[in-house]
Amino acid sequence: MSKLKLFGLALASVALLSLAGCKNNKNADQASNNSDTMSTYDPYADTEYTGSTADSDYGTTTADQSTTDTKTEPEPVMTEDKEGNLSQVPDTKVNESNVFYIVAGSFTLYNNAQKLNTKLKAKGYDSKILEPYGQYHRVTVQQFKTVAEARAALPGLRKNIDQALWLLTR
Repeated sequence: MSKLKLFGLALASVALLSLAGCKNNKNADQASNNSDTMSTYDPYADTEYTGSTADSDYGTTTADQSTTDTKTEPEPVMTEDKEGNLSQVPDTKVNESNVFYIVAGSFTLYNNAQKLNTKLKAKGYDSKILEPYGQYHRVTVQQFKTVAEARAALPGLRKNIDQALWLLTR
């Protein structure tokens, strides 16, 4: 065989191996993106928890909160059924005998819940992972005896924690 044919054959082999490697990496990337989810304020809008929120929209404010209207809506309180499905509790139905949690994340994989729990504990919070209802492991920042106490604590916690926080009662 001539040197030119050998060179062409070697070049074609390298190109073929490179393409095969790209395809494998793409499949690995897709598999890693399907691992676990964490919900933000909307518990059904899932995003992957990576331990950092630099590229996400956590903590963003809704459209024009600087209006002159001083009347603000109270922070909604969510509850969950035994399957983990969330629903909002109307203020008229909030039961003050319940415990109120400020939740920083919900995970289907316990390992990811542990990561956030460890991160919050390192920052000095009394973080806990609630016993799951359904498939979600809820990571709490703090718990309160009244909804008023929980709502009062939210603004300060939101300034110090780079997670979307929301209220849960059980």
